[in-house]
Amino acid sequence: MDLREAILTQPMRKAQIGIVLTCILLTMVDGYEVIVMPFVVPHLARAWALGAVQVGYLLSASVFGMALGAAFISPLADKIGRRRHIMVCLAVITLGMLLSAYANNLPQLIAFRAFAGLFIGAIISSLNILVSEYSSDRRRGTVMGIYGVGLPLGSAMAGAVIGPLILAFFLIGVGPILWVISTTTLRQAVTPRDLLGRVSAINIMATGARPVGAAAGALIGALSGAEACLIVAAIGFLIQAIVILISPATRLAQQPA
Repeated sequence: MDLREAILTQPMRKAQIGIVLTCILLTMVDGYEVIVMPFVVPHLARAWALGAVQVGYLLSASVFGMALGAAFISPLADKIGRRRHIMVCLAVITLGMLLSAYANNLPQLIAFRAFAGLFIGAIISSLNILVSEYSSDRRRGTVMGIYGVGLPLGSAMAGAVIGPLILAFFLIGVGPILWVISTTTLRQAVTPRDLLGRVSAINIMATGARPVGAAAGALIGALSGAEACLIVAAIGFLIQAIVILISPATRLAQQPA
């Protein structure tokens, strides 16, 4: 029995569990980095006298970088190896965070946020594949579901740091966290192993649509208030759930050959 077959067929060992936990911690860092900015923006807007358009650019910078990173940087993992790719991305993300802390004006902060976002989008697809490759066939669905907690949990940490906002952040965030866990598990379960990298990169690219959603939310909020935004968001989640439930993916007994 070779190593690959042992990983797939034998019970998961401490080394495999350690790799999965490390990947979860890395996604928590990414989730924290992406979400912490909205909590900082109100104070930053007052200090730098930012307008609504400038705030929009700032909030979109990291997500826009993630979409580009998933499309153009994540494929480099196939050439340099996933371990080296993850280490390089993590180092650059850390650098981007440090540079953001020392930004002196809005253009600098936007550039540093987009720079960090490039490698956040790139690293997530490699982490997805690494977790899947080191999971046994029997436990892969469960492991991927637990792994899916990392990103939203890191986002929740950003809210916890703020203190007074934690209760509201938790109550609003429970639904999306459960949604991420379930959809991640389903996606990993129905995706052939050889296509995991490509599917993960495409999924991260979809985060590039978030600025569009943010713009739509701002427009609805301006016209109809915050309650209307929450209702529209709930309807959107409901539509997605219906699409998944009626799709052929939920009726697959096994992966297609």
